[in-house]
Amino acid sequence: MHCDKNYLVKKRRLAVRRRAARRRLSGIRRVLVRATVGWSLLCGAVAAQAADDVTILFTHDLHSMFLPHRRDEAGRSAWRGGYARLHTAIRAARAQYPQSVLVDAGDFSSGSFFYLLFPSDCAELQLMAQMGYDALTLGNHDFDFGPDGLADALAAAHRAGVRLPIVAANVRLREASLARLNAAFAQYGVTDYTVLERDGKRIGVFGLIGDEAISNAPAAAKVEFEDRFTAAARMVRKLRRDEQVDLVICLSHSGTSADKQHSEDEQLAAAVPGLDVIVSGHTHTVLREPIAVRQTLIVSAGCYAGYLGVLTLAGAPSAAAPGAFRYRLIPIDSTLTPDAPVAAAIQSWKAKLNTVYFDSLGRYMDDTVAFNPTPLSSGLSDGASPAGRLVAEALRQSVGRPGLRPVAVVPDGVVRSDVPSGWLTEERLFDILSLGVGNDRKPGYPLVLVYLSGKELWDVCEIDASCAPLFPAAQLSLAGLKYTFNPHRLFCNKVTEVWVEQDDGRYAPPDRQALYPVVGDLYSLQMLGAIRRLTYGLLSLQPKDAQGQPVDDYQQQVLTLPNGQEYKEWIALSDYLRAFPDRRIPSAVGALPCHRTRVDDPSLVARLQHPNGFAWLVYGSLTATMAVVVALLVWAGKRSVRKMRRR
Repeated sequence: MHCDKNYLVKKRRLAVRRRAARRRLSGIRRVLVRATVGWSLLCGAVAAQAADDVTILFTHDLHSMFLPHRRDEAGRSAWRGGYARLHTAIRAARAQYPQSVLVDAGDFSSGSFFYLLFPSDCAELQLMAQMGYDALTLGNHDFDFGPDGLADALAAAHRAGVRLPIVAANVRLREASLARLNAAFAQYGVTDYTVLERDGKRIGVFGLIGDEAISNAPAAAKVEFEDRFTAAARMVRKLRRDEQVDLVICLSHSGTSADKQHSEDEQLAAAVPGLDVIVSGHTHTVLREPIAVRQTLIVSAGCYAGYLGVLTLAGAPSAAAPGAFRYRLIPIDSTLTPDAPVAAAIQSWKAKLNTVYFDSLGRYMDDTVAFNPTPLSSGLSDGASPAGRLVAEALRQSVGRPGLRPVAVVPDGVVRSDVPSGWLTEERLFDILSLGVGNDRKPGYPLVLVYLSGKELWDVCEIDASCAPLFPAAQLSLAGLKYTFNPHRLFCNKVTEVWVEQDDGRYAPPDRQALYPVVGDLYSLQMLGAIRRLTYGLLSLQPKDAQGQPVDDYQQQVLTLPNGQEYKEWIALSDYLRAFPDRRIPSAVGALPCHRTRVDDPSLVARLQHPNGFAWLVYGSLTATMAVVVALLVWAGKRSVRKMRRR
């Protein structure tokens, strides 16, 4: 019986284990079935999304950089960009996304020697058409040749058979003197918006220029710009209601910023509902991930064709919904094989450029100028960029001569790229100072020599110390002038000491009434009006000639070469570097000391000592206000006492 009892116990235990095993197996089967069904549904959903996807390929701030440019990244020199490589990336992306659209957010011109061909040939639009762009907008630098120069460029593109849609919703040409540009807009077909169709979807695209970009377009002074919020809201209504589009893309030459108060495209997305995507240009920002604001995605791909942006929308109600988009930036680097037809077109433009421009200078794009042992960044460091310091010293030395030791002023905004290590060619030097044109309609700003009083030199330093934190493009690199400042002091009264270099090379405080020669580029002087506006008239400079007479027409002060051509800023840099022995830039030149010294002293004495006229005005106003308040309090107290006595 004992054995039989044990047998029955074991049998029952085995049965329990078998039932448990069957339950576990049944559970596993259910999980597998559910997983299989779920996977099938997921695959169907993915397939449905793929059929409904819209892919946007985008660039901005190409700045006529047809050829690759060299950048020093993480201590290594790398070649980035180039339109031939860019087109290779575009062709690969379009093979992957056949229904994609390719757009650009402005400043497609002005930035390399090829910009010389802008008014005569508009090589930029011809190459962009060859690469298959579907739409683009205008940036502030696309006006650098002035309204007539832009009109000539559009006419040249029209003659070449280019039909690349340009959208510019807030550009208005009401001034009678803009008749040529108005006619060119009409002939070429510049419009507020365009509608692209892809696989049954209607995609509305419009363009804007932002406020800060407009302020940086002095050559477009007579062009009117509609408020960007008003224009964007009008475009959204038009595209959504009248055109019945499925997607709205804004090509905005406005930009983003870490400082939200100056991040214009984030402000636009927050203020104007109905925008699906903002392709954000102007600030040269590289956004590794889109910025989502409400229902809008903001994307940026840097500058100079360094990246091709790819944004795929999955057809969700909101582009910014989680999982509704895929995003990447494709580096345009040496891993890409250059597209042969585009490379051949660039070489033909290069040959034409050498013929029409460089022959007269006796120097050519590929000429080596000097060897640079250490890369110099154009980013700010200790209040000025190392590249900016080099440029300022170059202007001062190239223009200076016995009896003339000018102060050099270089705003950070005109230094467009780093100074790479290795051998520098004329082309690379121009890339550093590639902005604008002169009265000769040739690329690069000319140098201008004017005179400022010692008091105005103080104001130059105040512009640097007080305004640069608010307006980074106004950050200055100075040569022959240095100062100390206390950031705790009153706005426009932060500078405490100023020294200017004398004829014997020593530094001394400037005579406030004496005149001092100052060299800078034409653009910097044209931007003086912006400084007046920025400081509400508190700081202003009146350039003068050598006799002390006010200068209103800066063209009269432009410096020229012996052959009569304008002395361009980039040529002055080239001349300075060519003069070094063995054409090797000394390490000391790359380590030029900063012109400004920061003294952090929050004490009351340090804050109030050495007030200038503006500070006296503020302190006087505060003192008068306090006196009035005290008088009112005394009067009110005496009145209360009299009332109490009457009781």
